[in-house]
Formats: sequence, C-alpha cells, structure tokens
Amino acid sequence: MPHGSACAAPDTILFAVDEGISSSTDAVFHTDKYADLARHLSTSVGKNVKMEASNVLSIVIRNLERQRYDVLLIRPSHISAKALLDLDKTPAGQEMLKKVGVPAFVEGNQQAYLDMLEWLEGR
Repeated sequence: MPHGSACAAPDTILFAVDEGISSSTDAVFHTDKYADLARHLSTSVGKNVKMEASNVLSIVIRNLERQRYDVLLIRPSHISAKALLDLDKTPAGQEMLKKVGVPAFVEGNQQAYLDMLEWLEGR
C-alpha cells in the first residue's frame, strides 16, 4: 500500500472518508462513526491511523491525484456522478449524450439528468 504524503510519520496511515454533500454531518461525527473501522485497520496493519473527513468531491479527487490518502472510503454515488459529468469527454459518452439530446451534464442541471433517466427507462 503506498504511503500518503500527508501523514506525519511513516508509521501512520491517512484514512479519508467522503460521505458527500448529502451528508449534513461534520468531521467530528465522521471520526466517531468510523472510529471502530479505523481501530481495526490500525490493529490489522500495525500502524497508527489518522482520519480525515471531506464532503467536497473535487478536493478528494485532487488528493487522490496527489496520492495523499492511504485509504479512502467514498460513497459510490460520487463515482457515478463524476462519470456522468465526464461523459462528454469520451466518444462513446458523446454518442450517448447525442442520443439523449443533451450536450453535456453540468453540476446543478437536474433536468439533463432526468432526461437521461427517462431515456434509459424507455430502452
């Protein structure tokens, strides 16, 4: 497992949790909620675990690109949301958007997403 560069010591693992903006909880809640998992991880690998909570997907993606995290727990809905937002960046995705009649998905444009669901249900 690569070591996250943000960790203070080589015997520490950075464990990040991203429950997204739909979660109205704060970092203290996440730390408490995942404390047992962090303890289990620490015991399993024999290292200290430092927890970090985020609810901003763009920050999580940036930190992944920088290899900041050793372990990341993220909502699956974030992955599908990112895939929808990036759909216009591939030929296959562009073709699908063309069939739906949507040029691209933009954050906050709920109607485009609903149009896609309607199109998928009709297939």
